[in-house]
Amino acid sequence: MPKLMSGNAQKGCFCDMIPPSCIQMRNVMLSAFPRNMRLPDPSTPNLKIDLLAEISQSPHSLSEVDAALKAKQMKTDVNEYLKTQPQGTSFLSDLKQKLLLSPSEAARAGT
Repeated sequence: MPKLMSGNAQKGCFCDMIPPSCIQMRNVMLSAFPRNMRLPDPSTPNLKIDLLAEISQSPHSLSEVDAALKAKQMKTDVNEYLKTQPQGTSFLSDLKQKLLLSPSEAARAGT
């Protein structure tokens, strides 16, 4: 299951479900990598991370957060909030309500 774990752990899907007190379990999830991937040896002398071919590849994630934000037409609002982080706004609580599925959407999704 390393491929499943590495795909979901990076974006927090699994890590959000692990209690903060379980540090070692979170570390195991975050250190998972697919079997066909060969990790560089960090003790290699003069290792230049930025010269590795893999550094140019974006991590693969099985999470659909970006698609959910685009479907609800909130991606630009979220990006703007993250850039400015205004104090005293109700953006985060409003965001939570906007992301909740309506009863018909929830039934269609099987949740």
